[in-house]
Amino acid sequence: RIATLVEDDQQAVQLIFLSALNRMPSETELSKFVEFMQDKQGNARRRAIGDIYWAILNSTEFSWNH
Repeated sequence: RIATLVEDDQQAVQLIFLSALNRMPSETELSKFVEFMQDKQGNARRRAIGDIYWAILNSTEFSWNH
């Protein structure tokens, strides 16, 4: 849904963090993930958003805090 509803990569990353970790990403996290999504469109962008989401859901922070 995020890929469909949000065209701005920075906002998409922020929404992923808010929905998964209930916090905003740090500047470093935001820049790395936005860089990862750079120049991706269509299915490639949807896969990138899914990859970021799964990386966060598999993180130590998610498993210990949620």
